[in-house]
Amino acid sequence: MVDERAHLAKADGHIALANQYILKQEQLIERLAAKGYPVEEAENFLSVLVGSRNVLQHHRLLILDRLQG
Repeated sequence: MVDERAHLAKADGHIALANQYILKQEQLIERLAAKGYPVEEAENFLSVLVGSRNVLQHHRLLILDRLQG
């Protein structure tokens, strides 16, 4: 039997880590922009991080559905 509560805890941890990466990337973009550096690639990477977090959040919802169903 699959332990969905353990999967939920793991998903929550992954989302929290993604949030940390997103925050760090946003801070990096601010520092680069303040110094006049191009930030397009850094912003593209931020977009990838946000997209990954969205996938993780969707996965978390699937786990919650299994727990409630």
